Amino acid sequence: MSWADDPVALVEISVELVSPSGAAELARALQTAAAQDGSFEFRIGPAGEIMVGARTEADLDRVIGYLGRSVELRAGAPQVAYRETLTRRATVDYTHKRVRGGVGQFARVKFVFEPNGYNKGFDFITDMAPENVAEEDLSEIRKGLHSALGAGVLAGFPVVDVRAVLIDWAWHETDSRPPAFEIASRAAFREGLEKGRSVLLEPVMKVDVRAPEACAEPIIRDLQARRGVVESPGAQRPRTAILARAPLANLFGFAHRVRSLTRGVGGFTMRYDRYAPVSEDGPPDDFRPAMALRA
Repeated sequence: MSWADDPVALVEISVELVSPSGAAELARALQTAAAQDGSFEFRIGPAGEIMVGARTEADLDRVIGYLGRSVELRAGAPQVAYRETLTRRATVDYTHKRVRGGVGQFARVKFVFEPNGYNKGFDFITDMAPENVAEEDLSEIRKGLHSALGAGVLAGFPVVDVRAVLIDWAWHETDSRPPAFEIASRAAFREGLEKGRSVLLEPVMKVDVRAPEACAEPIIRDLQARRGVVESPGAQRPRTAILARAPLANLFGFAHRVRSLTRGVGGFTMRYDRYAPVSEDGPPDDFRPAMALRA
């Protein structure tokens, strides 16, 4: 098996410091690794863990090895890098109101959240006159939205391709402090994901199998069992080129299967195609690790 050189982080792994004293060294090492490799990503997961992403598991191994030379780490099991997005428009009017230690907190925000188009990223728009919103509060609103992007409501994966439009807000003369707007905006975003019927997205790969013509039929059946869509089972005697698209999560062990079906003479390449909604017959709820991609 070989991978085409696509700069997209498709698998990720959680890491944690053995000693908190290494936080500064880890931060520097992460920044250096990201600058050297465009496919390397890192983020903070829903439980506060550091999630490191790369194009392949072999790339992950190299990154973890590099980080481990700077600081002592514990690493989890690699898994597919799922994402989450909206499927419909949602309007959310959220009020954060709390009294703690005799000090009040109040912030009200009203947003329209909507799909932003495939691969368009996140946009924040203020549909209000600039003079009507204090810049300090607006900064906290942005901060709350961006923190909510890091972990969706379905399984804690990052949220992509969403537009947030601020259409109204309210404040209290004594109780509206900027952090209250961060809290309100983060909660509003999560409510918007629920009301907007968010879905999980998974990486889909283009697969190109080269095998003896006699092996084409069982390979096609195997791909179809992996939620693959075969697009071109064209014969190129004495070998056949089978072109297909299949979710990365279902390609676990496919390299071993191709070797088995072709008695070791077949092979395949795959490269990233796009992110697509996970179908009803998609991966299991526990989002099994991607260890079998080595097979």
